[in-house]
Amino acid sequence: MSSKYKIILSISVLAIVAIVIYIFSTNYTWLYDDINYQFNLAADSMYQRINSISDIFASQWYHYFNVNGRYIAHWIVQLFCGLLGQQAFSICNALAYIVFILLVLKLGGGDFKKPLAVLSTSLLT
Repeated sequence: MSSKYKIILSISVLAIVAIVIYIFSTNYTWLYDDINYQFNLAADSMYQRINSISDIFASQWYHYFNVNGRYIAHWIVQLFCGLLGQQAFSICNALAYIVFILLVLKLGGGDFKKPLAVLSTSLLT
């Protein structure tokens, strides 16, 4: 099997993973925290939605001192839930999975030119 064909197979495996993750992320119904993080926690009204990046900073400032300290993670959550939406999240989630699989493959000493290694890493991930 040629090297070019092996790379095409590896890319195909990663493409299938990305498509599956995208479909799962798109079809998942946002509930509870997904909805709660659409709102500005620092606003006077508890029903004021996130409308800008500055709203996220204000909301997370309040969140950091009054709820918990996971500022960066929840800032990203509010970015997607409040501003960018589920479609953008689905695309970024699929890309993040691919990057994670490639990092695990590299850390495990695998080779991208070995489709079986990419498939194994993808399935285990």
